Amino acid sequence: MTGAALYVLLDRVDNAVTRADLGDLAELATLMEAAVQDFDPAIDANTSRMLSDRAAQVTTRLDAARRGVQAARRRMQEIRAACELRTYDRAGQAHNLAAGPNPTPHRF
Repeated sequence: MTGAALYVLLDRVDNAVTRADLGDLAELATLMEAAVQDFDPAIDANTSRMLSDRAAQVTTRLDAARRGVQAARRRMQEIRAACELRTYDRAGQAHNLAAGPNPTPHRF
């Protein structure tokens, strides 16, 4: 595969990240793997340098998207945890009210 075709694939990956198109990203991953296997960087040093620069830009975007997804997951976990109804007993132990009533201790 030529360097120009690899550059086009990198542009498509960048656009798919921008659109958050996970289906397209999955398809492009397999295309990129095949394209990289067929590419010989020794043929043209300028093209290789250009591809390396573009790949670094796309990698930065992908890393930012990964961090954004991780932050969203953490926030969703925080929201779910905040929605739980909890109370504390005399010993300071937390009890989840949504789990059902706790057995009451009997004095006799």
